[in-house]
Parts: sequence; C-alpha cells; structure tokens
Amino acid sequence: MRSTTGMAIEALALSDGGEWLAVAERGLPGTWIALYATATGQPVARWPAGSEAVLRLTFGPGNTWLASGTGDGGIRIWRVPDGALLQSLNGHTDAIVALKLSPDGQTLASGSIDGTVRLWSLR
Repeated sequence: MRSTTGMAIEALALSDGGEWLAVAERGLPGTWIALYATATGQPVARWPAGSEAVLRLTFGPGNTWLASGTGDGGIRIWRVPDGALLQSLNGHTDAIVALKLSPDGQTLASGSIDGTVRLWSLR
C-alpha cells in the first residue's frame, strides 16, 4: 500500500479485525487522516485533521470512531468512516505520545510529553 497523496506518514492504526488502516498524512496544507481498506489498499475516506501533526491514532469499539492525538496536546474523536468530528478533548500542554483505549471502550488514556497521563471518560 502506498499513500495516494505523497504526503509524509505520521501515525497508523489498524481497526479491530484489520478491515481498515487509518493513516495520518502530513504535508501542505496541513494534516489529513485517510482510511484505507486493507483488502484492496484503496482509500475509503479522507478528511482534514487540522494544522498540527497527528502523532497517535487508535480505533474505538466496533471501529465506529477514531481518536487522534496531536503535537499541541489535543485529542480529537472522529466518526468512522466519514470523519465527522465528534469530540475534542483538551488538557495536555504538549504533544500526545500515547493513546490507549480500555478493554470496555469507556475510557481513553493519553500520555503527553508534558509528563501527564489523563483518563477520559467516553460514556
């Protein structure tokens, strides 16, 4: 599989079951998230993710949403597969370097270069 845009790849996430590959691509004019079908390597969707680098991606339960962690400490929750912004989580003051979802899908943990770990309730 090759990025269809020629942009630099910043982050990747495979959906549960491996049906989709989410890719954070960075170039001009900013960062984009692309969703590819792993069976064909073809793009399914692509949406703008802002001007900051997207450093981490993780799928939510049932692959219905995707969380992105950015270089400015923001976390955004996107609806899959159309990329509608569902929620923004703010609290870190520096880049997100870790994202992990709890097994029950109700809590998102994030870690940042600012030295903090935060737990976000997604209920």
